[in-house]
Amino acid sequence: MILLTGGTGFVGRHLARQFVADRRPVRVLSRTPHLAALPDAVTWAQGDLGDPSSTRDALRDVHTVVHAAALDTGSTAASLEHTNVDGTTMLARIARDAGIRHFVHISSAGVYGDGGTPAAHRESDIPSPMTAYQRSKLAAEQTLMATLEGSGVPWTILRPPELYAADRLGTRIFFRNVARRRLWLHGPAHMLVQPTHVTDLVSAVLLVVDRERSQRQVINIGGARALELREWIAMVGERMNHSPLQFKAPGSMRGMATLAT
Repeated sequence: MILLTGGTGFVGRHLARQFVADRRPVRVLSRTPHLAALPDAVTWAQGDLGDPSSTRDALRDVHTVVHAAALDTGSTAASLEHTNVDGTTMLARIARDAGIRHFVHISSAGVYGDGGTPAAHRESDIPSPMTAYQRSKLAAEQTLMATLEGSGVPWTILRPPELYAADRLGTRIFFRNVARRRLWLHGPAHMLVQPTHVTDLVSAVLLVVDRERSQRQVINIGGARALELREWIAMVGERMNHSPLQFKAPGSMRGMATLAT
C-alpha cells in the first residue's frame, strides 16, 4: 500500500490516478476525504499531518510514503513553516517508527533560488532560497533527512521546477495571456524556465517508488531543456497561432516592464 499526502492537490490528483491505473493500492491522507474526484479504487484516511494519531492510522499496512502535500506561494511564512516543515517532520517521524520501506518527498527546484548562470540547476548546486516558500521547502528537505538519519528508511527527494498541465490554473492563465496579448515587455534580466509537464514528475515518482531500496538521493526533475521565457512564450504562441510581439526593456524601464508583464 502507498500512502499519498496531498492527494487532492494538483500533483497529488495526477499521482493518485496513475497509481490506480497501474493497479497500485493507494491510500490518500486528507482532512477532507472525497473532496477531489479520484478513482473509486482510491482508499481514504481522514486526518491531518499535524495529528499523530490519524497519521499513524493512515500508515497502517503501508510500505511507501509519497509526500506531495504542501502549501504553495501566497501563504504566510508561519503557515508555510507549520505545514511544509512541521508537517514533514511529523510524517517522517511516524514513518520511521512504522518501519516504512521508502519515503518519497516532492520538493521544489525553487530551493536553488535565482541562478547565477544561464543553465539549468544541477543537484550539486548549493541551494539559495529567496522566498518564504522556497525556504520552507528546503527546510522540509533538511528535517526529513535529519529525522530519517540512521533509521534504515531510504528516502528520495524530487525537485521539480514550475509544472504545467491543462488542469492547472497557472497554466491556463499563462496560455490565455499568450493568446490575448499583443505586446510582451521583458525586464533587463534574463529569465530562464524549464517547462515540465506534470506527467514527467509522475513518471519520475513511479520510477523511484519501484526502487524501494534506492540510496538516499536528491534528484532534479525537469523538462527536456531550460530556455528563456521569451522563447517559451514564442513556442506556446506558435501553437496557438498568435505570438505577441516581445521586446526587452532597458534597465531604466524596469518598472514599466514589470507592469507590462
